[in-house]
Amino acid sequence: MTRLAWYGVRVFTDTAADDAPVPAPERLAALLSCEERAGRTDPYRAVAALLHVIARRHPER
Repeated sequence: MTRLAWYGVRVFTDTAADDAPVPAPERLAALLSCEERAGRTDPYRAVAALLHVIARRHPER
C-alpha cells in the first residue's frame, strides 16, 4: 500500500465529555475549523486521538 495522506482526528476535542452540550453554532464552527486545520498540520496531527489514513492498494502482480 502507498499512503497518500493522513489526518489527525479529535486533536482538541478528545477530552470533552460524551455528554457535553454542543456549543453555540458560531463556537462550534470555530472549533470545527480549528480541528480541521490542526488535523492536517504537524505537529498537531501527530498527537490526535485518532488518525484517518488514505492509502492506495497496489495491484497484485
